[in-house]
Amino acid sequence: MAALGMPWLPQTFLIPVLYPELHPDEPKKAMEWGRRTAQPLLDANPDLQLHHMYDPSQDRLTLRGMTYFRVKYLRLSSAYKRFLEKNLPRGGTIFIVECERTWPTTSIGDRHFFQFGALGGATPEEYFDNSDRVRRYLEKYQSHRRHWDAPTPDGDSPEAEWGFETSLRQDVENFARDRGYRVRRIIFKEPEHLSPFVAELYRWWYKQRGIIANRLLVESFILLEPMWTLRTGSVPFWMKFNMEPSLDWIKDYLGKADPYDEIFMILFSHGVESVGLPSISQWREVFKYARQRGEFIGMVEEDFPRNFVTLIRYYTDLKRNISARYPVPGTLSLERLNQFIQETSDRFPVQWQ
Repeated sequence: MAALGMPWLPQTFLIPVLYPELHPDEPKKAMEWGRRTAQPLLDANPDLQLHHMYDPSQDRLTLRGMTYFRVKYLRLSSAYKRFLEKNLPRGGTIFIVECERTWPTTSIGDRHFFQFGALGGATPEEYFDNSDRVRRYLEKYQSHRRHWDAPTPDGDSPEAEWGFETSLRQDVENFARDRGYRVRRIIFKEPEHLSPFVAELYRWWYKQRGIIANRLLVESFILLEPMWTLRTGSVPFWMKFNMEPSLDWIKDYLGKADPYDEIFMILFSHGVESVGLPSISQWREVFKYARQRGEFIGMVEEDFPRNFVTLIRYYTDLKRNISARYPVPGTLSLERLNQFIQETSDRFPVQWQ
């Protein structure tokens, strides 16, 4: 988005909701509480679909005082329509970003789903059928349970945090057709599947601009810095979180990509030793792929995963640790984007339609 100078209009929004003092290992009680609490919101907003996401593995710290309602637009809002009509000229292109990831859910009512668990370290099977890793985790946090008694799923829904609700697509296509816009779909299965494509796109673009594309900046979850990625001539690689699948994905990319001289990483801390959390020494293995230098940004390593200072320090440390500076470039044109897609169409798990 930053390279293309393109505004992002998200389908999904997070609503943190004040939550009573319920134990985090009681998902059925949480679901019943959410059934009552969510109904006024749904009644007042018929164009929203609500996913109550409840994850006692990764969100254990925050579940003591809040819970997560994630809402998805089923249709284009009037605000989005006004924005597009004002800013996108006739003949312009609307990109629809479609992550196809789903998760087992329990239907609460019309446009209301309860999602137990989330993408990260534990698998859906571990959340619902449990495992030795779940048992050890619950023992570590002195829970009264040794397995989760979760509501029985009755179907699969778009994953609350990342999944695309397809109802929106038809509304976007109708809106675009009536106003002379083009529509292009970006389709991928997992949230991180787009990351190798973006990294190699930046690398290709930098080389065309005469920049030595030898520095990788690995970002995680909400810790990202698009502007300073461009200013420092760094190649971005985004990870959805700080768990084993993300570690495996960045190592898979680095094992296939041309080597980098430098690798920097901004690693998110969420405060819990969750199921599937790699140790800081395991995360340091990423730096073995760097030919010259590898280090964390804003990190007090011994504090991970409770290194909350990263939330503040990563911005200043990024500018301090990477001294290279380049002018902010003009935007990458759609013609050059299409050229890169045509040259690399079979290398990435991303479809362009």
